[in-house]
Amino acid sequence: MKKAIQRNNSIRTAVLQMPVATASARLEINHPSSENLVKVVVEGCTDKSFYERFLDNTHIIVAIGVNAVEQTLDDIGTQYPELIGIRDADFIRIPSLSATVSKKLFLTDGHDIEMMIALSRNAIERFWEGFFNEENSPILPPKFPEIICRCLKPLSYFRLYNHTHQQSISFDEIDCQKNDGFSCYAHIKKIIDNPQNKDKVPTELRELLVRTYSKDGVGIYELTRGHDFLRVAILQVRKSLKAKISQKNAFEQFYNSFDLADFQATNLCRELQAWCKGSDWCKEKGIRSIIQ
Repeated sequence: MKKAIQRNNSIRTAVLQMPVATASARLEINHPSSENLVKVVVEGCTDKSFYERFLDNTHIIVAIGVNAVEQTLDDIGTQYPELIGIRDADFIRIPSLSATVSKKLFLTDGHDIEMMIALSRNAIERFWEGFFNEENSPILPPKFPEIICRCLKPLSYFRLYNHTHQQSISFDEIDCQKNDGFSCYAHIKKIIDNPQNKDKVPTELRELLVRTYSKDGVGIYELTRGHDFLRVAILQVRKSLKAKISQKNAFEQFYNSFDLADFQATNLCRELQAWCKGSDWCKEKGIRSIIQ
């Protein structure tokens, strides 16, 4: 009995010494209700709600933030063959920042979930048409997502600079409720003038943002932050509709415009399916697919 107590205490001690995200994930993995399911760790509750619509034979675990997802896989990924992770790509696929990613960690198409949605023409059309009826529906502008991404490019490079140099610059969100239009340079100036950002933005960067980065040809879907894209897209819809739009409802409509067929057309979906087909654990459990 004494040895059993000691063993239980050692397990408890090991769990307590783990990072919170890893310890929480381990408890969920070991819960009997998820015994025969693939465990998928994601960045947050929004991600969980999104992927639950498309994934099958899975139990989704929330680890708050990219670092927590990666830490969980690093800590216990080899111990649990049924554990994988999905995270936003962020800037990983920018050529100058390309990094090695674990074979059990899968990335969104584009910068993040929102940009993966924006890559789907069908989803963008549903999002646009959902605000109008047949009588007042203007035609969706050609290359609508690309136009917004190009508009945001200086701000996107500003974010990339902050990411690569770890400057901890405080960025103000684009507010679709207070503005009828959007000026990227005016928004950048607002960020630079923020007292929290004093001395964090060198003068030469300001010149690059205006003259060079705005003309650069890097992949805009990898560069653009999804929430920036979505807020400017809402402004454009509001301008065409000539009416107020609830930001909450617009966000929900955007995510719901992306359906199973859209997800099945992504590289992310194909990579998840390929992992499942090659997984000995999935074969042992009789799991042929983790897509709805």
